[in-house]
Amino acid sequence: AIDIHKRRPVFNNVTAGLSGPAIKPIALRMVYEVCQAVTIPVVGMGGIMTAEDVIEFIMAGATCVQIGTANFTNPRIGQDIIADLNRFMDENGIKSLDEIRGII
Repeated sequence: AIDIHKRRPVFNNVTAGLSGPAIKPIALRMVYEVCQAVTIPVVGMGGIMTAEDVIEFIMAGATCVQIGTANFTNPRIGQDIIADLNRFMDENGIKSLDEIRGII
C-alpha cells in the first residue's frame, strides 16, 4: 500500500502479507497436505472466521486451530465460535472432534 499524500509506502517493509479469509483456501489445502505427510499435531490457521471454518480445518486433519484476523472484527469471536461449534456438534451427534478429524 502507498500513502498517496506522503508519497511513500504505508508499511516500513514496503510490502505486507495477506491474511484473513483471502488465504483460507490455500491454508486449508496446506493443512491437508501437511497432515498427510507428518504424524505430529498440525495447527490449522489462515482465514478462520466461523465455526464452519474450524470444522473444515479439523476435517482436513488439524489438531487445533488459531484464530487471528477475526479477532479484529469481533473481540469475542473465540467464544462465539466455541458456542457455534458446540451447537453444530450437538445437532450432528458428534461427541468429539476426533470423530471428524482428518475424515477427508
